Order: sequence, then C-alpha cells, then structure tokens
Amino acid sequence: MKRTYIRSLLVFVFASLFLTFSFVSTPAKAAAAATEAPSTHKAVLTTNRAAGTANYTVTGLDLASDTALTINAVNSSTKKTAFTKNITLDETNCKEGTFTGNITLADLKYAFANYTVTVTIGTKTLTAGTADFTIHTAKAGLSITGNTGAAVRTAAFVSKEATGGVLVPGTGNQISIQGTEAGSPNITAKGGTASDDGQLSGGAAIGSGSVTSEQKKASAAITIEGKVTIAATAGGKLADKDAIAIGDTPLKEQKFAGLLVGAVIKRWDSDGVDLTQEGDKPTEPDQPSNPDQPSNPDQPSNPDQPSQPEQPSEPDQPSEPSGAVSTSAPAEELTASDAEYLVTVEGLSVTNALGKQITHTCTQNVQGKVLTIRVNSIVATAHLTMETLRTLKAQGVETIRFCTLLYRPTSVSIDALLNLGVDEADILWTHNGIQARLTVGGTDSSSLLQ
Repeated sequence: MKRTYIRSLLVFVFASLFLTFSFVSTPAKAAAAATEAPSTHKAVLTTNRAAGTANYTVTGLDLASDTALTINAVNSSTKKTAFTKNITLDETNCKEGTFTGNITLADLKYAFANYTVTVTIGTKTLTAGTADFTIHTAKAGLSITGNTGAAVRTAAFVSKEATGGVLVPGTGNQISIQGTEAGSPNITAKGGTASDDGQLSGGAAIGSGSVTSEQKKASAAITIEGKVTIAATAGGKLADKDAIAIGDTPLKEQKFAGLLVGAVIKRWDSDGVDLTQEGDKPTEPDQPSNPDQPSNPDQPSNPDQPSQPEQPSEPDQPSEPSGAVSTSAPAEELTASDAEYLVTVEGLSVTNALGKQITHTCTQNVQGKVLTIRVNSIVATAHLTMETLRTLKAQGVETIRFCTLLYRPTSVSIDALLNLGVDEADILWTHNGIQARLTVGGTDSSSLLQ
C-alpha cells in the first residue's frame, strides 16, 4: 500500500513539473516565432532606358514600425556604391504601405553600366533588381569611308535594336545632328529589320521604326541643324505603307526648316522611291531682277578711283612647337583656309565605348591658343593628365575643343581645369552622341564644359 502511494506521488510530481515547463516555454516559443515571422516587405525595379530612370516600388510597409529606408545603387562592374539615399517615411510619401521612387542617370553621374538596386529597411536588405544603363554597343554599327586626312568623310550608322529598344540609355529617343558652315557631317543612314523574324521591316534610317500590333506609337525627337549632307534609306517600302527615312511612328516623315544653304537631305524607301520633303535642300532666296539702283546726287560722275592701299605681307607661320605638341602633316593635307595645322599631343589618348584605344587627330590654330581633338566616332573618351595640361599652357594653349560624330563640339579652359587645385588626376572627357561629360579624378566637372 505504501509503495503504491509513493509511486502515485512521483507520477504527480513529474506531471506537475512537465506542465510547469510547458507553460513557461510556450510564451518563449511564441515570442521566437513572432520574431522569426517572414517579412511582408517586397521591392521591385523597372528600368526605363529611354528616359534613363530606374523606378523602384517598395510594398508591405507599416508606418507604425517602418519609419525609414535606404536606397542603394551599386555598379555591377566596379562593385562600388554609386548612389545612396536615406528616406524618412510618413503619410505623404508612403500610402497604403507602398513607397515609390526612381534613380536617374543624372544621379549616377551618367556613368553607363549595370546597377544593382537594394532597399534597406531596419536590419533587412532587399534586392529590388538590376538597372541596365549600359550602351548596347553590340547592336550598333558604324562604317567610316574616306581617308583620314580628307576634309569630308562619310559615316554609316546602323542600329540593330528591336522595336522599342534603346541603344543609348537616357536619350528619350532624341537624335541631334549638327553641322557647321563647312558642311560637316556627311552621314549615310539605312533602316534595318525591326525584328529577328523579319516580319517588321520598317526600321527608320534616323528615328523610330515599325511597331508591333500592341504598340501604336514610337515617338522620336529629331533635330537637324546647320549645313549637313544626309542620305537616308528607310527599311520599309512606301508601297507597303511601311517606310520611314527620317521620322517616327505613326509613319510620318519629319520636315526640317532653317537649314543652312548648301545642306542636302536625300530620302528613299527600300525600293529607291524618292521620299524628299520640303526644305530638304534649302536655296538662296530669289533676288529681284534688274533692281533699281538708288541715285546719289552727291557722287560726281567718273570719280577718280582711289589708289589701292598697300597689302600687308603674309604673317609668319608659327614655328613648330616642342614638348607635348609637334607638327605631323604637310600644309596640303590641312583645311582650305589653312587656319589650323595638325599636331601630336603627348600624354593624350582616346578610347571607344569598349575602352579600346582608337585613332584621333589634333589641330592647333595659327595663334596657338586653341587645340582641337577630333574623333570619327559617336562614343569616345579623351584621356588627359594634369601634367599634359601644364605643358600645353606653357606653350600658349588656352582652350581645348573635343569634336566627335553626331554631337556638338565642346570646349574647356585649361586654366579652369588647373584651378581645381588637383596636382595629379586623370581627366576623362566623354561624348556619347547625346551628351558630354567631364570628370577630374573621378569627380564630375561637366559644368566647366562650354
């Protein structure tokens, strides 16, 4: 009897201990479960290459606990943070648990690359996605004809982007072609196939091409100024109502007013049908025939002709500079006005979009104050050093100009660069056909460009 009582007592004690541990551990487990509950936060990213924006959306936010977040963009190649923004959340920018924003190419200093965008909320970091802000060089073709020393050369530019594709991000389908009174540039453009299966053949030579059945419009802002020579062949046929030489969709050839006399724009469809528009070949305004000559009563008849003043002698040509600049071409290869002569600049190199070194020419004006770098490429970067600038300044050069295809020349003052107070730094001067950018030691100094 006694043994049975003891056994029952032990069972009771163990049962009590088990229930006690159960009640104690249950709240702890519940708390742990609450802490480890999966987050409801989500972040997604969409990239608008034409506009040059990466648009992010963060959902699942609760203003009671989520008071701030941080947006980061990391260059996928260099692994360096290119953009950081701390944002305080409130009722004005976070509605129904959703926050939206964007990162622009301007925020990224117009450095064309892939960027990984992340969102940090508290201690948790979410990957929104990757923004493709690269230049699709593999889908661009450029053919240059003519000798290097020729005053006029022909550039044929072909884009293999599919409909809606953007070759250079941030352009917004903006195309600018500018020429000088000398009649440069000379451009040949041909529209290609807008889809890999060949079903859409109406690619514009300059502008936007055919659209899919779902897409009704593909706008393009095209500017052509100055004295230019352009030969544009549409990818489609006028007979098929699918031909755009220079213009956008819906099928519409763009007209250009105010071109300089001597400019010539020629347009055809793929069958050679003429698509010329009014204003494509501006001419001098008609002069009135036999205009009445105004009388001058004070002017005597048969006045004595004044003797011609003595003509000044030709100025001496500057001697060949030494050091960073040396002449490298005879006079017959120069421009007709002989206002510039070819030179070579030590410490200067030019690379293309792939970072490969390409050929360039340098000229210096007769006064020796302006050095011009010319490159037969749409995308090009001139590499200089502070030491090269100091040498050029000592030789009398005050301004450097950079000329590339499909973009206006830009210039910068040597003094402005030297006054930045940087003793040693790499200077990168980039044209991409749409815009220009200047960095000194990695710092954006584009405001110095003119």
